[in-house]
Amino acid sequence: MKLTRTFDLDNTDRGKKIWFMSDLHYNHLNIMKFCKRPYDTIEEMNDYIVEEMTKKLGDNDILFDLGDMIWKESYEDIELFGDLLPKESYKIMGNHDSLATYQREQKKYWRIITDLLDVQVIYKGERIKLVLSHYPILDWNGKYHGSINLHGHSHGNNDPENVGILRFDLGLDATLAKKYGSFLMPFEFIWEEAKKVTGGKNFETWVRESLRENK
Repeated sequence: MKLTRTFDLDNTDRGKKIWFMSDLHYNHLNIMKFCKRPYDTIEEMNDYIVEEMTKKLGDNDILFDLGDMIWKESYEDIELFGDLLPKESYKIMGNHDSLATYQREQKKYWRIITDLLDVQVIYKGERIKLVLSHYPILDWNGKYHGSINLHGHSHGNNDPENVGILRFDLGLDATLAKKYGSFLMPFEFIWEEAKKVTGGKNFETWVRESLRENK
């Protein structure tokens, strides 16, 4: 596990956008059938993914990819996506990602390539801790102090289990991406969804109150 710097959206990082995405499965023909993606051809799906990233990502933004970006990735595909990434991009390894392939291009495109990443975001006066992983975690770091687990891998299949807890599937096929209307989701949207879970309460306060109620 690695801990990056704190992102202060109230002050030093004001104006920057922090984006999250997972499970694009670019070039994966069968994923269209498995997950009932609304595309007739692999080219149509691939074009949508590239166009969405081109349209939304700015060079000074911050991006966290939670894994499985490219199916059986080639160096040409890595370079294609690398040219779309903001300067500050972070890669969480998925089960379909090749570490050797990504590491060859790390210095060019990613600040960090890792399996698990803890980050902090200061937003609206609140310090929010995020535990970023490809797989959903049952008992993640800081869970009982209000941290949030953001993951992929499940393609929305774990969404019913995530109700009422601070864990969210950010995959392209999951509920949140469909609700937002894009696989690229900004931090502010995820923060709003987490606040709905806590009824607007501070995350750590909500967890402590929940623990007391369940004793």
